[in-house]
Amino acid sequence: MTLQTSGSISLNEIHTEAGGTSGTQASINDSDIRGIANNIPSSHSPMPFSFWYGAPFSLSSYPTGAGGVKEPTLPNVSGYDRNGDGIGEATFEFGIKHDTANNRIEFRQKKVTGLNATSFEYDYYTYTGNVLDNVNNSLADWEFRAVWSVTETDASSSSYTTTFTTPDDNGFSSGTWYNISTTTYSPYYEWTVSTTDPLNTSEIEGTVTFYIRCTKSGIAMPFANGYDDSGLKSLDVYANAGSVPVIEP
Repeated sequence: MTLQTSGSISLNEIHTEAGGTSGTQASINDSDIRGIANNIPSSHSPMPFSFWYGAPFSLSSYPTGAGGVKEPTLPNVSGYDRNGDGIGEATFEFGIKHDTANNRIEFRQKKVTGLNATSFEYDYYTYTGNVLDNVNNSLADWEFRAVWSVTETDASSSSYTTTFTTPDDNGFSSGTWYNISTTTYSPYYEWTVSTTDPLNTSEIEGTVTFYIRCTKSGIAMPFANGYDDSGLKSLDVYANAGSVPVIEP
């Protein structure tokens, strides 16, 4: 059983949903009451009763990959002229989508080296409680942002062409929160180096941190920061148009 998602809601109803006896004394700061709403710490107040609409609900921990490293994994991504067409290209891309059917946020990443893509890799930020499914109701909003600082180094000689793609080119700015789409991978973050120079290696290098949050009744989760994040990650994408794998510059 879950609490209603609209209309008036009382402390007694919340207390009963948390396993208490109807009509007995309770406080909004009781650990069992806060425990059915993402384990709210007692220090977080005030809390509107509407926050408990649809309780119980909770959020998972930020997803990790091999070795307990938070996703996405960001190894060096190198590109060269693997296809013999005179173009060397390297790409790292990372997209996010809200899978409402399975109560989770999909993290999808792909690395492209020499115009040949690795397969997509997936990880998931999961949650419980359909009240956090913002398709079936308007009570919760899921958002994502990336904060990056990178340097573009064009090492190609004047007779060759090198281009760089960053998330700004696709309409996603550093530090901005974006609603997570339920139909496509958006926001979408891409860093690409493409060059026709077979000798000199051009590069995008820097750092990036990814953040996720869910907002309900004006309160951002998870607690206590109001978001979860990947931690600071190194980003290094580089390419030349030679015929052999590239050594990091």
